[in-house]
Amino acid sequence: MVYFSNKYYLGVEIKTILILLLFSYSYSVELHVPEYFQTIQLAIDSASSGDEILVASGIYNERIDFKGKNISIIGENKNNTIIDGSEIDYIDLVTINNGENIDSTLFKNFTIQGFSPIIQGSSALVINNNSGAVLDSIRIINNNSPGNAPAIYINDNSYVKISNSIISDNSSGASGGAIYIANSTLDIFSCQISNNSAFQSGGAIRSLGAKIMIEESIFNNNSTQYSGGSIYSNNSEIISSNTLFYKNESGNNGGALYFKNNSSLTLEKVTVADNLSNNNSSGIYSKGSDLVVSNTIVWPDIIFLELENVTDIRYSCVNGFEGNGNIDLNPLFNNIYENDYSLQRSSPAIDSGDPGSQNDLDGTIVDIGALSFYQISGCVDFNACNFNPDATLSSDNCIYFDCEGECGGDAVLDDCGVCNGNNLPNTGSCDCANIPNGNNVLDDCGECDDDSGNDCYDYSINIHQGANLISFMDLPEDLSINSILSSPEEILTGIITEGGAATQINTGMWVGSLSEISNEKGYWLISTIDFNLLISSAIPSEISPLYNLHSGANLISYTKNQIINIENVFPLDVQPYIISVITEGGASIQLNPNQWAGSLNSLEPGKGYWVITSIDISFSFNDD
Repeated sequence: MVYFSNKYYLGVEIKTILILLLFSYSYSVELHVPEYFQTIQLAIDSASSGDEILVASGIYNERIDFKGKNISIIGENKNNTIIDGSEIDYIDLVTINNGENIDSTLFKNFTIQGFSPIIQGSSALVINNNSGAVLDSIRIINNNSPGNAPAIYINDNSYVKISNSIISDNSSGASGGAIYIANSTLDIFSCQISNNSAFQSGGAIRSLGAKIMIEESIFNNNSTQYSGGSIYSNNSEIISSNTLFYKNESGNNGGALYFKNNSSLTLEKVTVADNLSNNNSSGIYSKGSDLVVSNTIVWPDIIFLELENVTDIRYSCVNGFEGNGNIDLNPLFNNIYENDYSLQRSSPAIDSGDPGSQNDLDGTIVDIGALSFYQISGCVDFNACNFNPDATLSSDNCIYFDCEGECGGDAVLDDCGVCNGNNLPNTGSCDCANIPNGNNVLDDCGECDDDSGNDCYDYSINIHQGANLISFMDLPEDLSINSILSSPEEILTGIITEGGAATQINTGMWVGSLSEISNEKGYWLISTIDFNLLISSAIPSEISPLYNLHSGANLISYTKNQIINIENVFPLDVQPYIISVITEGGASIQLNPNQWAGSLNSLEPGKGYWVITSIDISFSFNDD
């Protein structure tokens, strides 16, 4: 925050203050591998939090460590940008374990493969020690640990989001072939986790004291010698929706899912099918855990309950469970031999879900299972002449009677309500609101009314050569900077506002972080000549903007079309918190509430202003 004493402020040049304010912002840096840095780790070592490391396609035989930096590491293509661990035999291949923040740490578009460490406990990807990251569009494949290590290790109050990714063909000599998570949080969205294996438990995931959210994903062909072909949960909370578990296998219990020790499992629109176990629990094994199942298929698999806790199975197709809206019937999958677990047209699971749940995308009652059946389309509007009473989904082909009663005819009512008329004098002359002999007209803004005061208008702002501190009273519908500031590039060269800037590189083509103009902000507009900046088709606003100012310097607009004395323009309740106001060529400081000193006596249309406040405030300018 900038503080001014009265004596000091009045002796400081305004230009110096403005320069300090304009250049007080920091920007992220792009680091390119291998163009500027030979390895990814060298780029990380040189990076600062907020930077982006862009990695070209290629094979990188290296171990990388984020080193606690909140950075984005983005590969060119997830299939061709590869971190290969086949030549690395020591601990951990990719490490995020120094407090990285999930909101600002991104690892995207990479393949991590071939890590087979000789040191037990080493993993291809480690997120540990109260750290977090977003893993997007990655492939974790063909990583094999002979010891107690998964492909991905998450522990110690860490938070990881994995999306649009493939995790396959990994193995562990202990638990969690793909992922081991303990005392942490994991979100999985739109992922395929397949062909992973673990010797002890959790062919895909082994969870201890964790919280896992799984959405729109597939778990298939994962296996373990003991329990939990795809997921093994110990004292964990797992919620899954729109997810498919099929052809997973365990040598003991829970061909697909195994839960024990006060775990909880919530399934919503999930399909669990064709999983195997050596004991009588091919689908789900629950031991002393809570189980909530709705709109879900478990077939031909079964659910086995040992030391039953809370069990709520409703509106589902579950082998051996009836009542509470459930159906104990073959759901009729399309083709299990081709791994097609969508529903046949005659499936009893169609429209059999909880009527209180959100409808399927076809507008019908929710279907049971992860893969909904899209219903017969046709015209569902009974007012149409081709209405189909058997249709359940509109195909947007409805045909209506015209004004002469012909189905699909082209006779229409004219502006005065006459079928096939032409607004002849004997039918009356109608205005845009269909009022005979009315006074309503379409104005330049496309509004139909008799009020000329709300019409669009043009105005101009006087621009001099150099830097101009300006604002916009009213703006057109198109707020893009390319539209409003479409001038030859040799005239307007740049624009700066608080938190954003842009440069004109060709006529009407601006690049930078600033893309739209707002009538709430002030702007520095750089011009090579003196001219009048024309704002066309501006839409008048009767309401003064509400300004939400933060403590410190705020670059804002002045939208009034009149000059108002500085003593009268600010509401009384916010005046005690306004330190000073600065504009191009003038400034004033508030000595006491409503007592100003300086060269700035009033606020003028078209100018921008720096308003320095002592606290966060919200206000609208007073009317004269």
